[in-house]
Amino acid sequence: MKKEIDRRIRLSVIAILILLFGIFAYDASTAYHLPTEVTHDVTAFTYAHSGTSHYNVCLKPNSLYETTTIGENKTYFRKITERIDTVFEYEFTCDHDAGITGEYDVTACVASADDWEKCFTLVPKTTFNSSGTSAAFTESLQIDPAHYEEVLSDINDELGVRTQDSTLTIKYNIHTIARTDAGDVDESLTPSLVIPLNKNVFSIKNNADGKTGSIKTKKTIFKQNVVDRRRFSTAAAILTLILLIAFGFRTSDPKIVLSETEKEILSARKRYGDWIADAVNVPIESEQVAISLRSLDDLVKIAEELGKPIIQKTDAYYIFDGSIRYEYHLVVDEHGMETETDDLVG
Repeated sequence: MKKEIDRRIRLSVIAILILLFGIFAYDASTAYHLPTEVTHDVTAFTYAHSGTSHYNVCLKPNSLYETTTIGENKTYFRKITERIDTVFEYEFTCDHDAGITGEYDVTACVASADDWEKCFTLVPKTTFNSSGTSAAFTESLQIDPAHYEEVLSDINDELGVRTQDSTLTIKYNIHTIARTDAGDVDESLTPSLVIPLNKNVFSIKNNADGKTGSIKTKKTIFKQNVVDRRRFSTAAAILTLILLIAFGFRTSDPKIVLSETEKEILSARKRYGDWIADAVNVPIESEQVAISLRSLDDLVKIAEELGKPIIQKTDAYYIFDGSIRYEYHLVVDEHGMETETDDLVG
C-alpha cells in the first residue's frame, strides 16, 4: 500500500533526493578521474666538491719588507720574489655514504699572447678514495717563476718573437666518481693559479672551482584520500538512488474523492465547455417564465438556437432570454445515474 503524502511535501522530498544523487554522482565521477598514484621527483643524494689554492710569496732579502713572505691577494715585486709556495685543498662531501674514487694531476702551462702554450707535469696522475660521506686531498708545491721565465725566453728565441703578456698557469685537473645506490656521480674540476711572467709588478689570480649537485629518483605516492572519496561518493549516490526509487514507489499524492454530482459536473464541462460560463450569483426574477428541461443536451440545443451562453451555478444551468428562463438542474441518484428534472423549477 502506498502512503499518501501532501503533494508539496512529496515533491520537495523527491527534488532533494534528486539533487543529492546528482551531487554524489558528480563527485564520484570526478574522483574516478583523479589518479590514485602520483609520481614525484625526489632528491636521493646530494653532494658538493670544491678545490682552491692558498699561497705565500717568499721574498729575497730586501730593505722594503721585514718579513720573508707575503700572503694572498697582494701586489708583488718580481725582483725580490724568490718563489711561490702553494697549498691546494680539495674536498668532496655528500649526505649519504658512497664509494668515492678519484684522480688528479697538476700541470704548469706557460702561455703567451701569441697563442702558444707549453705544459709541464708537476704532479702525475694520483688517485684518492673514500667509502664514507667525504673525500679530500692536499697538494703542496713550490713554484719558481724564474725557471718558467727561462723556458719562455728559450721558446721566444726559437720562435724569434718577444711576447708581452705571458702567464704561468698552475692547473689542478680533478676527476671524481661517487657510486651510490641512487646512481653514480661523475664530476670534474679545474681550479688554477695564474701568475704573470716578466712583470716587474704583478698579482696572482686564484681561480677556485666548485660544484654542487644531486641525484633525483622517482617516488610513487599512493593517494588513499582519492580511494576513500571514490568509495564514499559511490556509496552515497547508490544509497540516494535507492531511497529515491523507494520513496517514489511507496508514496503517492492524496487522492481527490469526488461525489457523483461533482463527477457529472466535470463531465458536462468537458462536453459543453464552449457554451458554459460560471456564475458567482444568478438573480432569479419571479415574473420570468421558467422552462425546465429534461437534459443538459436539450439546454445546449436551445443555447445554439438562441446563440446565448449557458450560465452555471454549481449543479444548475440557465439560459436567459428576456422574460423566459430556460433551466436544467443536475440530480444524480445514489447509483450515480443522472435523473430527469422535469418537475424542478427555479
